[in-house]
Amino acid sequence: MVVMSIYLLQESIVPVRKEPSHKAEQIDEILFGYRFKIIEIFKNWLQISTIDYPYEGWIPAEVRYEEENGTKRTFVISEVAKIRNGNTELLVPMGSLVDERSLIEGKLLLSNENISVIKLAMQLLSAPYRCGGKTIFGIDCSGLIQLVFSIGKRWLPRDAHQQAKEGEAVFFIQEAQPGDVAFFANEEGEITHTGLIISSNQILHASGQTRIDRWDQEGIIHAEKKIYTHRLKVIKRFL
Repeated sequence: MVVMSIYLLQESIVPVRKEPSHKAEQIDEILFGYRFKIIEIFKNWLQISTIDYPYEGWIPAEVRYEEENGTKRTFVISEVAKIRNGNTELLVPMGSLVDERSLIEGKLLLSNENISVIKLAMQLLSAPYRCGGKTIFGIDCSGLIQLVFSIGKRWLPRDAHQQAKEGEAVFFIQEAQPGDVAFFANEEGEITHTGLIISSNQILHASGQTRIDRWDQEGIIHAEKKIYTHRLKVIKRFL
């Protein structure tokens, strides 16, 4: 039986590419302390599979990582935090997993703390949109949902159509609660977008930037343009 080592990323943020090329589509980001296995080495690239949410892609071989050593780690819940990593100081984004003893500035999730996914998501308001992104510096719709739910709650899959297969369905919009997640489909009925319900008529989602718009049984209504931009498909409850 082949036993594959589990590694911890030691960089702040590393883009994950669909193919082993800097020109390839970015499909994800892994953050400091994320766990992964190396599947294949190709030239100057590593094909990896993340552990907490199985997802595969390529990262540059020169990134810094170390073998998992069992040290207890906790989530960063401030937009960014400063940590001590060896002999250097490093800024890491929300959602990174760090050793409490390494913290210099910022806020970590306490062991007995139950933090609201809405509170976390509001910290990302106005973050620019970036396909495959998962930080205040650039984020996409499913990256936003995955990030805020991973912190002390549960790891969700990376992409919106995968996330929509999880959780419990909410069949009537009148029963939707703050913290539920809405999924939206294109004309072919394929789920392509998601957002976090924050009230009976407001939704927080990443579209152009992380923003708050109105929503109803039809979909998302753009706050400024007053038009529907996304068609509602299903509502799921993950908590």
